[in-house]
Amino acid sequence: MCKQLDNIQSLIDNLNVEDLLNDFIPYKKFRYYKDRTTKKIWPEGNDKTKARHKHGVYSKEIDNFSGIKYFGKGEQSTIADRIASHKTNFHTNNGNESSGNKILDFINDNNLEYVDIMIKYLDLTKYSKDMIPMIERKLIDAKNPQFNRESTIWKNH
Repeated sequence: MCKQLDNIQSLIDNLNVEDLLNDFIPYKKFRYYKDRTTKKIWPEGNDKTKARHKHGVYSKEIDNFSGIKYFGKGEQSTIADRIASHKTNFHTNNGNESSGNKILDFINDNNLEYVDIMIKYLDLTKYSKDMIPMIERKLIDAKNPQFNRESTIWKNH
């Protein structure tokens, strides 16, 4: 097989996932309510991270529930655009993405009124966009986040 591809595969296989996660930048925290509304709760004011110009991989983690619940990618769209798309989907349930329904199911299955979700991202803007799905897949395979699964039982997680 092609030696160059073998080298690339070896590099991806040997990425340290914990080191990657340590490089994630806190972006925003939103409160998602069971009535499908949301509210930004951090930070105050405009985004200082410039996510509207960044591409990479992002994560969603729910306060008071351990572990990252979702990884996504801003490959063609920016990180900010992808997060806005997720929020729109949560509000409208337009069916383009399943993440909105998974968040609502999580809220309902755990008898909550809302969840606070911290969004962070790994800035891969200076790298080839071809790397973004490879990094996302590496993180999903390593962490197996609940919202990236096709179907999940949420209770007691």
